[in-house]
Amino acid sequence: MAKRIAVDKARPGQILAEEITRQDGVLLAGRASEITEGLIRMLGRMNIDTVVIEEAERRTREDILGEWQAELERIGRAFRRAADSPELGALRKTLIFLSEQERDKALASLELSEPAEGGEGAAAAGEGAAARAAGAGATPGPGQTSGGGAGSAADPRPDARGKPGARRPKAAGKDR
Repeated sequence: MAKRIAVDKARPGQILAEEITRQDGVLLAGRASEITEGLIRMLGRMNIDTVVIEEAERRTREDILGEWQAELERIGRAFRRAADSPELGALRKTLIFLSEQERDKALASLELSEPAEGGEGAAAAGEGAAARAAGAGATPGPGQTSGGGAGSAADPRPDARGKPGARRPKAAGKDR
């Protein structure tokens, strides 16, 4: 859905629903372009008063949590046969961690746009614990481990050869 707004109300990251042209027809910004600080300044200097932006669809807390739950289920299905592989287990944990970060970011954005009613923040924070209790497992972030230290099988960081969690032998004595 498109909405016409004043240029001084435009914010970086919004998406143009219509192209912006000068009076002589020269294209300044195309449809579907992302609005930047520089574009806002330029439009102000050129006395362009309004732009048409794509209005973001309003998501509810239930939408966000439902999408996150579906993502956890997709991850679970994709990795159900990977129980014997420490590398794939580490990748699964990283994907779960990233999905939790996206969920938390979406919930925080929702709370900023609409004040939450009492206690919802605590409920959202408990969602990650509920998923882990349901079998999703611990969710270390990229570069974090689940107890084995750097270089352990659970370490999702690649070594110099690009292999996750593999140890690189140290050279003895001479520099190579």
